[in-house]
Amino acid sequence: MVSRYFSISLYLLILSGTTNLYGVEIDEIQISGFLSQGYLESTENDYFEGTKKGSWNFSEVGLNFIVPLDDNLYFGMQFFSHRLATEVESTPTIDWAFFDYSRESWLGFRVGKLKLPFGLYNKQREVDSLRTSVLLPQTVYTEGLRDFMVAIQGFELYGNLDLEKAGYVDYEVFIGSRVVDSSSGYLENSMGLMRLEFLDQGLNLDVFLDLAGVTLSDAVINIRHLEGFGFQWSPMPDLRLGYTRFQATIGFDLKGFTGSKIKMPEMSVGSVEYDKNKLTLVYEYFILRSGVAAEFTSLTSFETEGWYAGASWQFNNSLSASFSYGENFPLGGENRAEYFTSKGLPDYLAWQKEATYSVAYQLTEVSMIKVEVKNINGAGLSNPFVIDFVPVQNWRLYSIKASIAF
Repeated sequence: MVSRYFSISLYLLILSGTTNLYGVEIDEIQISGFLSQGYLESTENDYFEGTKKGSWNFSEVGLNFIVPLDDNLYFGMQFFSHRLATEVESTPTIDWAFFDYSRESWLGFRVGKLKLPFGLYNKQREVDSLRTSVLLPQTVYTEGLRDFMVAIQGFELYGNLDLEKAGYVDYEVFIGSRVVDSSSGYLENSMGLMRLEFLDQGLNLDVFLDLAGVTLSDAVINIRHLEGFGFQWSPMPDLRLGYTRFQATIGFDLKGFTGSKIKMPEMSVGSVEYDKNKLTLVYEYFILRSGVAAEFTSLTSFETEGWYAGASWQFNNSLSASFSYGENFPLGGENRAEYFTSKGLPDYLAWQKEATYSVAYQLTEVSMIKVEVKNINGAGLSNPFVIDFVPVQNWRLYSIKASIAF
């Protein structure tokens, strides 16, 4: 993987001088990247796959470049590879790649593979240097939903509106589609839910899959269309208010053995951030309305909710600390605990509540190290729909991460 990135970097550096590429004058290529390595260990339960045993499979590598083609048009691309507590080798992929055309500040156009504006921090979730925490708050920025929140193939309109005394608004309106990896956490939870629903009918889904000679890795998940909008309003220099919302129709096929349509009529997040001098305060609330369009399930429509509130303090140019508390309810609230208890499972699978303590130290201008502890109650984010999964209610996650940006 390192050699591949070296080859790409060398190629881009060769181009970075004044170059004539297919008749287009390129005066400058902006190149940047990042590399991080971390360690995760959870007590009692797996936070991510394998973390109960401790895992060094927690790394990110990114290389991006922006090519100005003229005064109003540029092309950008990022190669990205990451591992998150999995033994599966990760290969570099194109994380985003698009053409951007803008003649006026209030209206621009992008086309290609686009980063989604989910909440305040989704577009910068790989950039460690922009936050104190090791992980973004998982009660809102759930890693299992990462494949649905990161990027789409499509186009968008965007711009900045000057409201004079009322501040300014950045907006985006987008539409597109994409194919999601079969190993996504959302698929695992969806299939776990199907297992529980099949059991209510006296059936065993895994036996059916085995007889058909298929596994979950054979699944094809296609977001047939996704459309939405997002905006961030800054009524004053220290305050940001944001709202993002999109909807999608998702097709699921397992080599023809079963095909169904997952409805996602709403995925939205509202955000408030106050950032002044050394103090940053933030609150975000997330809701996902979804359901499986199939006759065997009693959950044809349900909600997932999550929120967090956090504060961070910059002691000096090198040291910062943060604290956040958040809650996530995979079926839309503690009142849905009856769904699990009726199946002989503990009620605390209906929620996950996290108190997170983080410290970051800037080693040099381009490198930093972080440590983090999560105190957790419940196991709603730890794939609660898996059969025979009986976790401990109170547990912790310890993590450390070092990163370099250039």
